[in-house]
Amino acid sequence: MPHDVPCSSLWRYVGPVLRRVVCAIFCAPSKCVAQRFRTATEEERTALYRVLRGLQSVFSKSTGKLYSELFPENEISRDNFEEVLGAMARAELLTVTDAVFEKEGKQIPTALSALLQPGEPPIRPRQCTS
Repeated sequence: MPHDVPCSSLWRYVGPVLRRVVCAIFCAPSKCVAQRFRTATEEERTALYRVLRGLQSVFSKSTGKLYSELFPENEISRDNFEEVLGAMARAELLTVTDAVFEKEGKQIPTALSALLQPGEPPIRPRQCTS
């Protein structure tokens, strides 16, 4: 899940038992006891460059649409793609924010990706409330 997703939207994915763990990881990573980092794989580097090119000519795009346009043959899994977006957000190359669009009268939550311009501050997640 992308780093810049507000905690309020995470609760539908996790049960109450995991709430504090998820909040610590996504909202206050500096308070985590351990976080593992590694060098990107060739597949992840390729995905990163595709995302950079794919977002150059647009202000923002939903992560789902971006994935389906950039990887029509599922060359990388959606989970790995989301991990790449999260890493890019942590590196302050892009931001991922919550959004809602309407389709057939229904409100549908989504996430939007947008490149950050040099010197532009990233959007940080809202603080968790217990």
